[in-house]
Amino acid sequence: MSDVVPTKTCARCKQTLPRTINYFPWISEHTNITGGRTKLVKANFYSYCCTCRRQQSRISSENRRRAAGMKPKKTFPVVDGFKECSKCEENQSVSEYYWNSTRQRYGAVCKSCSRWVGRERATSNRRAAGMKIKKTYPVVDGFKTCSSCVQSLPATREHFFWSESKGLYFSKCKACLKPGRMAYGRDYRNKPGYSEYQREWWVQNPERQKEYRVRWASDPDNKEAILLKGHRRRATLRGVTVGKVPRNIKSLLREAQDNRCHWCGKDLKRKRVHLDHFYPIAPLPGERQGSHSVENLAVACEHCNETKSNLQPETFASRIGLLFAPPPPFSQ
Repeated sequence: MSDVVPTKTCARCKQTLPRTINYFPWISEHTNITGGRTKLVKANFYSYCCTCRRQQSRISSENRRRAAGMKPKKTFPVVDGFKECSKCEENQSVSEYYWNSTRQRYGAVCKSCSRWVGRERATSNRRAAGMKIKKTYPVVDGFKTCSSCVQSLPATREHFFWSESKGLYFSKCKACLKPGRMAYGRDYRNKPGYSEYQREWWVQNPERQKEYRVRWASDPDNKEAILLKGHRRRATLRGVTVGKVPRNIKSLLREAQDNRCHWCGKDLKRKRVHLDHFYPIAPLPGERQGSHSVENLAVACEHCNETKSNLQPETFASRIGLLFAPPPPFSQ
């Protein structure tokens, strides 16, 4: 058999293109038969290519609108990678438009206007159905109100989840969404056969595992989590008691210590801080060993953390001229 793709010449632009549905529309004709069914009479490719067929349909639509006394729709083609939105009339990059794979072109309105139209349509449908209209909480001056607890919080990924597909923050804050998500995950993991399925999947997809780990590690939002994971791993290897440490522990300690080093009092507003274990987790033989928990943590400057090393807090305090070792901010 020959692998040569048959060609067809467009009756309008006279281009010779491959005779496939990617280049020519597919036309099929049916006729009614008994029982309300239809029978295929003829099926062939259209005489015009897809591009010419779309142009012809657009011209026919404009002529019909003129004949009905209506104003023809204005077209907004792509020029140098930019397109004008038919609603807000702003000239934006094509990356701000949704791609229509059926018509093989970008949408007439930009993504933000499309989302606004979708919200308006959903509101009209709910009003027509006699349902309560959902209240929206947009971002105002960098703050957003949670639709559940009605708290005004900074519109950052620290307080709200971000939707990549919709391009906006979730309506509920993380504190309100996490309990439900954790409960769903817990119920899902308790389903019979879940552990066996997960174990089998991880064994059969090593490349996907690596891809997920690299993607997670490359996310700037997970930088603190990676550092804390390293702290937990090293503490576990030394046989230290490991407690629950939140991801934003550095931010909490900075706030509790007024952005100052726990030992020397140096201002750390625009400087890198180190997590310091008040009682070292790898002490000298015969000395007290601390735990990796919130009660044993403080933030210190790089110089103090490296100088203290595995010394006891009282010893290090006397070396730097302090009368006593200040306790950690969250010590009990």
